[in-house]
This record gives sequence, structure tokens and C-alpha cells, in this order.
Amino acid sequence: MTTPFPQESEQKQLIDLLQGKEMIVCYGAGGVGKTTTSAALGIKAALMGRRVLVLTIDPARRLCDTLHISDEPEIPHAISAEEFKAVGAELKGALSIWMVQPGLVFDRAVREIASSPENADKLQDTRIYKALRSMVSGMQEYMAGESLYQFITSHDYDLIVLDTPPSRNAVDFLMAPDQLLGFFDSRIIKLFAPSTGRFSIFGRARKILQNVFQQVAGGSFIAQLQEFVSLLLDSVDVLRDHAQAIQDLLTSSRTGHMLIASPSEDAIDEMIYFQTVLQQQQIQPNGSIINRSLTHQPTTTIEQYTEQNPELSLPIDEITKSALEKLSPFVEQEHHLAEKHRQTVRRLRKQSPPQHFILAAPHLGHEIEDLYGLVQLAQIL
Repeated sequence: MTTPFPQESEQKQLIDLLQGKEMIVCYGAGGVGKTTTSAALGIKAALMGRRVLVLTIDPARRLCDTLHISDEPEIPHAISAEEFKAVGAELKGALSIWMVQPGLVFDRAVREIASSPENADKLQDTRIYKALRSMVSGMQEYMAGESLYQFITSHDYDLIVLDTPPSRNAVDFLMAPDQLLGFFDSRIIKLFAPSTGRFSIFGRARKILQNVFQQVAGGSFIAQLQEFVSLLLDSVDVLRDHAQAIQDLLTSSRTGHMLIASPSEDAIDEMIYFQTVLQQQQIQPNGSIINRSLTHQPTTTIEQYTEQNPELSLPIDEITKSALEKLSPFVEQEHHLAEKHRQTVRRLRKQSPPQHFILAAPHLGHEIEDLYGLVQLAQIL
């Protein structure tokens, strides 16, 4: 007989999480369906009536390919109610998708917090700013926090679902606010400011730095650097405040944290490892989703099924009988794998605190390659 695998309690916990948080951050190893699951969570919340943004900083760009949208839009891409209706779903809220564009985020941040539009134009026109922008463009994690700040403070969304890079790289995202605070240490930046007014206390150190840079980069570079710093100084403290706000948000009750894995031993080990990493950052994950799980697969044998269905126990020809016999080993293998998946989920549930739910997402039997597949996954979570 089929072994039931109840998940009503875990599904209710997930719904409560989607309804009660302002942000949900998803972590997981590469290849476990993390990006797909992040999108499905966003869709589930949007179907319930929330205004949702799925924000991805995963460089694989899989979500954009799945939904056939540009991976370099200047604004989030909204999925229309008509698109949902075409796949048999009613969109009660709203859903948008955006991939972090680090250079664009940096430009917007500086323009928004500069003391004047003229200063922003001058700052962004300097060679040093352009070089710094190219450095920032290679730092997805640094600008993910700033983009989060911009979207959170816009109040355009009830919920942001953040899809992080594969878990080892997601550590960089968690550390990014601290690193950004250090990078924009105004005490250090002031050493490069022009030697007038309130910055005279740094005179001796500034002279040493100027001499060093003049010898290795030339006098014109020093002049450009001083102009750049004088324009940037009015923005530094604001950028640091933003980084601090995101750092506070990540550890607040307004944010939920989800671990995503597949049933493989390596993926489960990676999930357990990252749970420890989060706890070291004073973050307690709310739950885990085990993707592509066979926990719900039937365990009835061919013999049991024919016994339970007498109409099928009529005499069968030799070809049909031979075919059933040849299929039996494959059925047994599927049963064995399904039971292994069930044991894994049960073990994780026993090892987890009550507030940390373990939810098995059934294997759909096919790759999720479009909105229809994402809606299917969202509806069964």
C-alpha cells in the first residue's frame, strides 16, 4: 500500500512565513533547484495576494532563461495576470523579477545621495569613479545589499524573495555589509581629501600618502583622486548607513531564511554546513526545502496493486506478463530510493528544532523550464 507522507504542518509554516515576512533569503548549493524554488516561493506568495519581488544575485541567470526575460533590465520585470491566466493560475497579488545589476545599483545610489545633481554628474564623470564602478560590477554581493535597501525603502513590495549565489559564495553576501562598511571607512577616505578646512588633522598622514602616490601614479592622479574624494565624502556616510541597515535587517524578525537542498547526501551535507554558517552570523533558519524528492512516490508493488484491483487479475498473455516481470526490478529500485528520501526527511525533522520545518517538494517528473512549471511547484509546496 502507498505510504502516506503528511506535510500539512510544514506547509502551514511555509504559508505563515510567506505571509508574515518582508524578506525571505534562500540559500543552497549549485544544482539543487535553489533559483527555481525561490521563484516558486515568490509565485506562491503572489498567488496569495502579496506584492512580490524575486531578486536574484545568482550569476547562473537561470531564472531569466526560464521566464524568457532580459537579464539586464533597468527595472524589475513584471509577470502579468494574463501570463498567469494562460497557465491556469489566478494572480491575486503582483510578481516582478529582477537580476541585480551592480553598476546600475551603484550609479543610482550615488545619484540619490549626492548633495546635488551637479555633484553627482561631476563624480560619475571622473576616471576614478568609472574604475571603481567596474570594480563594483564584479562584486555582486556588495551591491545586492544596496539594491535590497533601495527596494525595501521604496515600499513597492510586500515581500522580497532573495535568491543568493551557491552557498559557499553566499557567505560573501552575508559578509558583504561588514566588508562594505570597512571599504567605505570615512576615516581612511578623508586621508585622500584636499588638505583644507576640517581635514587638516590628517595633514601628516596625507603628505605621506600623497608622496607615495605621486611617485607611483603621478601628480595628475593625485589631483583627480582629491576631486573624487571631495565629491564622494558627502555620500560615504549614507552608503555606510545603508549597509548597516541591511545588516540589521538580515538578523531581524522581519526576514526569513530558507535552506534549499536536493535529497543527495552531498547536498544535505552542504545544507547542514550552511545552517551552521548562518547560526554563526546570529541567523536562525526558518526552514528547509528538499527539492526533487520522491517521498510521495507510491510503494505498492505490481502484485499488491493487481490484488487490490480484481478487474486487473484476469489472465494475461505471456508478452504482458514478461513485460511486468522485466519492469519489477525498476519498480523495486524506485521504491528503495523513495524510502531513502523519506528516511532523510524524517531524520532531518528529528534533528531540527520545532520552529525549523523540513518540507519535501515532490519531483514533478520533468525539468521546470517555464512559468507553468514554476506555478506547478508553487501550488504543491
